[in-house]
Amino acid sequence: MKIAITGNIGSGKSTIANVLKHLGAKHFDADQSAKSLYLKPAIKTLITSKIDPKIYTNHEVNWTYLKSEFYKNYELKIQLEQLIHPLVFESYLNFERENQNNICLFESALLFETRRNTAFKTIICVCAPESLRINRVMQRSGMTHEHMMHIMDQQMHESEKAKKSTHVLINNETSPLLETLVYWMETWNSQRDTM
Repeated sequence: MKIAITGNIGSGKSTIANVLKHLGAKHFDADQSAKSLYLKPAIKTLITSKIDPKIYTNHEVNWTYLKSEFYKNYELKIQLEQLIHPLVFESYLNFERENQNNICLFESALLFETRRNTAFKTIICVCAPESLRINRVMQRSGMTHEHMMHIMDQQMHESEKAKKSTHVLINNETSPLLETLVYWMETWNSQRDTM
């Protein structure tokens, strides 16, 4: 059984995904997969020769430069997305095959933006008030407010994601979540052979 979990930056989707992982789901993080792809020699060679050599400094990813240029340079953004996003999903499909007897959780902030939602019957959208999302990100990452706004502008509004999802989880630090997640996992486990 495969389940997608999405939500905008700071919604707490990674926290929810980790809880589900502890409850027995196999977890694939699209963001971490994308980052690891930048380290692969073939990808590094392609990006350096065809897209922008400044993305790498001394054979290492210059994340500061990459994050800055990604939101300023639309052409660069499109080139990188066209290269990385299909490879991320290919990695997920391999992960799914390796874990076909388990509940597989695909975590992706850009599930709908990349149109990968069509591969999943069950989609969890994690929602949180915008002010809370901003506070979470600013506290944990040292990200500038400007960078945060750039990311938010690139993401579909969470109300739209919620409408397109089969399950919506409000992560506002007051709603009880564990009981809901345990119930969902029990339900999915009972349905695993039919979904």
